[in-house]
Amino acid sequence: AGKTTLLRMLAGQLAPREGRRDDTPLTKMSYFAQHAAETLDGTQTVFSAVEEVANDEWRPKLRSMLGSFLFHGDDVFKRCRVLSGGERQRVALARMLLLPTNLLLLDEPTHHLDLAGKDVLEGALEQYPGAIVVVTHDRSLMARVATRVLEVHAGRVMLYPGGYDDYESARLSRTASTTPAPEP
Repeated sequence: AGKTTLLRMLAGQLAPREGRRDDTPLTKMSYFAQHAAETLDGTQTVFSAVEEVANDEWRPKLRSMLGSFLFHGDDVFKRCRVLSGGERQRVALARMLLLPTNLLLLDEPTHHLDLAGKDVLEGALEQYPGAIVVVTHDRSLMARVATRVLEVHAGRVMLYPGGYDDYESARLSRTASTTPAPEP
């Protein structure tokens, strides 16, 4: 349906074939690609990977922040190359959340995450003060953080106000009204 393509256009990585994309000077966005974890420098430690992007305000709180991303004790000194896919994903997400932004664009952020990692991400997104656009198939993530749902299907985009449960209810209602009744 082109969801990742749409997100990349919003991020400014792709030019639209038609229409235009306008940047606003007050928008500071960060784009999290599906494979962001694969771009980490394997020679860096978990701590140095997040320290690299942290501003002065965050530096004294990095160990605590890493703890909230499930990196405790000496785990923060592991090299990124020895981390599991889920651990690398958590490091990449932590790095992104340290950037001074007011708009997050997330493409399948729960990819590779276990249940504890998903819970950490969902909690962090609930606390995020800016706007978030997420492309995901993860229903629990949508149910926990979505306040509006854009359905991309068959080349069309449809806005559903309300959370994921509201979307599901409207979608099921729409499907029921277009399904012919069975013949007696």
